[in-house]
Amino acid sequence: MVKMIFKNLWNRRRQNAWLFVELILVTILTWIMTDYVTVGMADTALPMGYDVGRLVLVDVSSLPEASPDYKAEYDSVDANHRAVEAMMQHMRGLDGVERAAYMGSCPVIGGTSNVNTGMGIGEAIDTLVHGVNMVMFEPDTEFFETYGIKASAGSPTAAELSARRMSDYEIIISREYGELFWPGENALGKRFLNEVKDGDSIFTTVTGVVEGIRWISPLRSYCAVFSNRDPWGDRKRPVSEFQVVLRLGEGVDHSDFLNALRGNSSLRAGNFFVQTATDYVDLLYNTEEQYGIHTERRQMMLLSAFFLLNLMLGTIGCFWLQTNRRVEEIGVLRSFGARRSQVTCMLVAESVILTVAAFMIGALLYLQYAVRNGLADGFDANQDSNVIDNWVRHFGMHFTIISVIVLAILVVCVVIGTLIPAIRASRVNVSEALRDE
Repeated sequence: MVKMIFKNLWNRRRQNAWLFVELILVTILTWIMTDYVTVGMADTALPMGYDVGRLVLVDVSSLPEASPDYKAEYDSVDANHRAVEAMMQHMRGLDGVERAAYMGSCPVIGGTSNVNTGMGIGEAIDTLVHGVNMVMFEPDTEFFETYGIKASAGSPTAAELSARRMSDYEIIISREYGELFWPGENALGKRFLNEVKDGDSIFTTVTGVVEGIRWISPLRSYCAVFSNRDPWGDRKRPVSEFQVVLRLGEGVDHSDFLNALRGNSSLRAGNFFVQTATDYVDLLYNTEEQYGIHTERRQMMLLSAFFLLNLMLGTIGCFWLQTNRRVEEIGVLRSFGARRSQVTCMLVAESVILTVAAFMIGALLYLQYAVRNGLADGFDANQDSNVIDNWVRHFGMHFTIISVIVLAILVVCVVIGTLIPAIRASRVNVSEALRDE
């Protein structure tokens, strides 16, 4: 049968020529669409680096002075701060709450506001600088334990880092960020150049290393630095509003917890009350929505899906039509004793071989373009802190994975377009198939 398959392909070379060229073009177009969609899905599926699924963000506000429940005795700094601590104790005592971190007015991880900065090493301020997300947190608030951020090997524990009150020249960094500056080394104790003042270099020392986090899900970067050097005034004035991140216990239903929290009118301390409570997954979704990420992703996904669907239907249709035109040939084979399964397998094998050959040429042509211009890089491909070392960053692995996916798509389409009409044609009565022969 193998010899017959290749003989048929050769004898039908003129009829197959246009189909072969079409398959080459389909391969290239499918490659482009599949690459973007696959990389985007892979980026979104990467772990966030912290326990998003167990977190809740609570916004706490204070009553206005015009409110009948407003208490003027909490206007002083000391009374106000005692009310903050009392509110935190109430939060920690709620059913289902495992930990709670006071965030004050600091931007929370994954929110619409964050601090972007650049840090570098060397003796000059412009020597080897990489951008990074800076996360501010209050000391002694179980910050790292609440978020579920893990300390790296050789670093102080997450609890020790949460309790540490750092100076202006100390910082905690992610292990991945340290790899940008000191590949293969433990960044603990290393120094960043802070500033050059009166000819003297002032450095910031790394006092802790944790596993990295992603600010939002499309970003392929775990680079972050953490500080509590207190740019917010160290509570030297009364607090009017603040945010709290709650870590729920395993198995706690978020919807039930949020409904109970929002309806808990007794959850008060001083003039403070719970204004809103948001599931952290929803917070990330809303952030990405405001950045326009969902709109961009949705448009590209729909566009890619539309083109892929049309390419697939076109390919199926071409092979369907091509197979239907061979009814007489199928009748001849059946008249010589060929079984239905043999005829069907032969037709499918011819189509698959033709597809694989066209795919190899199409992939080779696209490879020439990819070598010069690169492959799909994901949402934040231009960030210099794009350090997640997965298959997307390795050209050979990237090209191979997408090629396998494209080949699988083409083969499935071709098999569908050949198998169904081949089965139907093989069931036609031999005399009817040979009537016009």
